[in-house]
Amino acid sequence: MFRKIRRMYWYQRDRGKGARFILFVIILSLSIISITGLGVRSVVLSQNQKKMEERTVKETKKDKSSKSASGSAIKQKDADIDNVNGQEVESDTEPEITVDTSGMTSFLSFMTEEAYESMIDEIEEKCKMFGIDTVKKMDYQESGKTDFEVISYILYGDGEVARCYYNIKNGKYNIDSTIFTESDIEEMEEYRKEKEEARLKAEQKKAKKAAKKAAKKAAKKSKKKKNKKGKGKKNNRKSKNKKSKK
Repeated sequence: MFRKIRRMYWYQRDRGKGARFILFVIILSLSIISITGLGVRSVVLSQNQKKMEERTVKETKKDKSSKSASGSAIKQKDADIDNVNGQEVESDTEPEITVDTSGMTSFLSFMTEEAYESMIDEIEEKCKMFGIDTVKKMDYQESGKTDFEVISYILYGDGEVARCYYNIKNGKYNIDSTIFTESDIEEMEEYRKEKEEARLKAEQKKAKKAAKKAAKKAAKKSKKKKNKKGKGKKNNRKSKNKKSKK
């Protein structure tokens, strides 16, 4: 294969197109590498999504089995106590999970209280179902298809990242799961900050250039005014000298 490529290069070089052929080979190689990388990335992402789904299913089954087992054990214990002393005893219940939602209050900066409370209720219900005790809003935020749509990301205590769509105009929201990790969202936030810093630097540079340009124009105008005044004084002196001679 390399011999064929080398022969093709010699052929193109003899025709004066050697540099163009090398450039074509480089572009082709980069295209193949990028296509391969995209393929590998899609495979990895699909595998991560499958693992997440399997973990969710396992946790759900585990939660259901533990609840059923604890329920049957409590019933058996109550029955034994009733048989011994003939008294009714209240069954033990599992302590309810308290979900820490203090990290979600930044949603109130653009969300209505009604939508926020509804969202928190939905999130708390999910957290209690899967035994998650913390949830927070991540710093990264972006605009949707319209200016009225805000896209935010929510991090659960088990590492899951969910996406929240909120429409400022009608106050509606929607939460769906993603295949992103916490580090993915943090990288997106870092990239956004770098982009914003670059934009601000460019604007500052542009403003400085405009200020220098304006200062130069003002200096030129003041110089022209001084020159005109100097010429006027010279003309007045000449006219006075002529009159005195007469």
